[in-house]
Amino acid sequence: MAGDTTLKFPAGAECDALSDEDRERIFEDPVKPSGLTDGSLAEQYIARRLSTNPLRSLDTDMEDAVYVAHLCPSGRRKLQAAVYRDMASSNGLTASTDLNLNDLYEKLRELELMDSAVISQLMENFDIEMTGNGDIHRPLDDLRLIWGMTAKHNKTLHSLKSLVDDFRGLIRKNIDILSRPSVRPFSILDLPDEILVKICGYVKGWEPDPNTSLLHSQHTIGTKEVQNLRLSCKRLCGASSHLLLHFIKVDFTAPASIRRLQEISLHPAISKGVATVRVIMSFYDSKLAGSFLLFARYNAEMLAASADGVEKMARHDEAMAKYEDEGLIPKDHRSRAQRIEDKKKDEDDVKRGRLIADSWNRMQTSDESLSGEGEPYQNALRRGHEEYRKLFEEQEIRLKDGSFNDSVAAAMARMPLATRLEIHDYGFDIRYFDNHVSRWVANDKSLVRGSLVPMSWSEAIKHDLGYPPTEIAITLPVAIHKAGVSLASLDIQSLLPEDYFTLAPSDKELKELTDAMQKLKTFRFTPVQARDEGHWRYRQSTELKCLQRLISAILDSPSIETISLELRQFWPDETFLDPNLLSLPNLLNLRSWPRLSCVSLRSAPLSLEDLAKIVNLGTKPIRFSGDDLHLQDGSWADGLDLLRKETAGDGFFGRPTGAECDNMSEDELDAIFEPFEASWPFNKADLYIRGKIVKNPLRDDETGHEDGVVA
Repeated sequence: MAGDTTLKFPAGAECDALSDEDRERIFEDPVKPSGLTDGSLAEQYIARRLSTNPLRSLDTDMEDAVYVAHLCPSGRRKLQAAVYRDMASSNGLTASTDLNLNDLYEKLRELELMDSAVISQLMENFDIEMTGNGDIHRPLDDLRLIWGMTAKHNKTLHSLKSLVDDFRGLIRKNIDILSRPSVRPFSILDLPDEILVKICGYVKGWEPDPNTSLLHSQHTIGTKEVQNLRLSCKRLCGASSHLLLHFIKVDFTAPASIRRLQEISLHPAISKGVATVRVIMSFYDSKLAGSFLLFARYNAEMLAASADGVEKMARHDEAMAKYEDEGLIPKDHRSRAQRIEDKKKDEDDVKRGRLIADSWNRMQTSDESLSGEGEPYQNALRRGHEEYRKLFEEQEIRLKDGSFNDSVAAAMARMPLATRLEIHDYGFDIRYFDNHVSRWVANDKSLVRGSLVPMSWSEAIKHDLGYPPTEIAITLPVAIHKAGVSLASLDIQSLLPEDYFTLAPSDKELKELTDAMQKLKTFRFTPVQARDEGHWRYRQSTELKCLQRLISAILDSPSIETISLELRQFWPDETFLDPNLLSLPNLLNLRSWPRLSCVSLRSAPLSLEDLAKIVNLGTKPIRFSGDDLHLQDGSWADGLDLLRKETAGDGFFGRPTGAECDNMSEDELDAIFEPFEASWPFNKADLYIRGKIVKNPLRDDETGHEDGVVA
């Protein structure tokens, strides 16, 4: 008989004795979440896709039972019966001497295959949820229906997996019972070191690739588990120590931080796991070191600002108290008495801080007399300035003799995985809290200590102070290269200096920097935006040329795979935008990178022609992600068409500006560029670029068709 026979709800014989549930289970077409059907169980048996006649007894083999359970909920009970029958049979065999290890291992392999099939189906369902079921045309509004169907299917699959896991555990128990008489006592410490190392790696868990991931240093999952593992015994300590640290911070202004880097690099085990070195480029300012009056004014401003912050937080806490009483937010863990005591201390600290700041401000007048209540505060500030001058001089020595660069480079050369360098201009170790008002005004020593906090580049610009040591961005990678390390990832996150001409390296320095970048795979450039945007100023073409030469030298590498840029610092809004000055082709000196696979742009102004050049920089379609992009000419509808046609279609696209987007309402923009739900990462623009819907959401419906999901 042909295998395409149709059989729908027959009558007579045993069919009359079937329950409605069994009749539906055997003769009704079960619809998969994909919207397709394989026919009823009876039709599949006739077509020889099932080996068991569904009208016969429950003596169903496990494979058919799993398949039946995939198709309809009632099939789950069939599998459950088959599994428990085999479990009962195995339980009866545990006391028998007729058990055969080969048979048990064969059954175990079958269960492993079944488990893999279930996991594969779960992954397939996940893909359906993420893409809206790309193999069938559906209105976009039906996505939630698809999600509901896959959720029910997943519930059945998880139940199946639980049953398989139970049965697998039972078989393993039988194997253990049979094997125990002939196997000596065995523990994890009997394993060779290379296997122990792999096991410890699973304890640490997944970790992003330091050479290609943009978020490697932020990944800290599993560190606590490794710390506990190292305390268990000597063997496991040795097998897991390389997992303890994957990145190290070293502060340019802290000799103790440099010594810690050197000590870690000399450790025979811990040094083997370090992949990232983050250099904090805060600094001691030349103007503050050279002028005591300027030093006094700056610290008075910082102390007053800290006092203002404490008062602002106190007002916020009072406003939030009523929400605590109403149960809308968690209650403060402190007792009422403790909260009153803390509030009184904060008020006293603020009052004392303002008194000290006032005494420091009065030191700038010519008739100031060092007597009275303010004298101890002024003397403490003078001692602080003397210490600040010494720290500045030590910093300048490290810059001029290159000892800082040499120390970092030598340490990275001793750590075999350390090929990622991050350069930030801010840090948060304990010293950066010394100028909080409560710590600053505690005693005379704290008054000195609070005045010695290093400065970020943004603070220097905000207070019109000296230039930061920008040359480190050039000289440090070169020193690392000369030490024998080929950087695979460079991440620069710092506010650019007030004067871009300080970024102008000589031709020789540019050549050395390019040579140091030849193995570079990932480059992220995220200049931090100034806290006080009033300090933003228009840049001339000659200044931008200095920055362009620096970035071009870094990217002049055939190994580049990932480029991530954020350019908001260059244009606070469209009124300051000059397309003739700030264009991506000019800034990056675009070239072709044969290995390029990913480009991420944020807050970048560009033309449609620029976008076309960027997405075609690689030899194959790249993954392109964009957010807050500003289109200077053309239309974003054409831009989405370009991204759909020319890219790999697996990036993300956030709300842009420019072109037609400037004439759309907030609701219209949200409908296109905001994700549908918190658990759904894609918006309509993403789905269109990925080829999952037919219609460009930025175009009028020219065809009259609804949005549809496509292959």
